[in-house]
Amino acid sequence: MKKLLLLYGHALSHHALHTLLQNDLRLQLLYEVPTVREAIRLIHQQPLDAIILDISAPNQNGLEVLCDLKHAAPGLPILVINGSERPDRMIHFIRLGCQGYLPYTTQSSQVIPAIRSIACGKSCLMPRQPLPTVDGVTTHAA
Repeated sequence: MKKLLLLYGHALSHHALHTLLQNDLRLQLLYEVPTVREAIRLIHQQPLDAIILDISAPNQNGLEVLCDLKHAAPGLPILVINGSERPDRMIHFIRLGCQGYLPYTTQSSQVIPAIRSIACGKSCLMPRQPLPTVDGVTTHAA
C-alpha cells in the first residue's frame, strides 16, 4: 500500500481528492494538511511514497511551496494539481522537481492512475501533448 500526504488548497478540491483516494485500496492517505509547514513536519515523522500538492491555496505561491517540499524531502515524488493547462506553467514545476502534473480539467478517472504512477516512482504529465524543450531536451507528456 502506497502512503500519501495531501497538501490541499480549497475545501472543494480537498474533498474531491479525499473521496477519490478513499476508494482505492492500494493507496493510503496518511495525512491531509492545509499548510506546507505542517506537511514538512509530517514528512519527517513517517516514511511516505508521494505527496499530492494541490496548488489552489490562497496566499501561497505554488512554486515556492514545491521548492520548500523538495528541500525538505528531495527524493519524495510530488504530484502537482493546478488550475493551469499552460505548458510553460507545467515546465516551471517540472524544472523545480515535480514528478507529475495534472490540471483541474483532468478526468476523475485519470487521477488515481496518476497518483499510483507517481507513488511508484514514475512520472505522469497532463495535458497529453508535446511540450516545449526543457534545458535543450524535448519533453513529451507521459
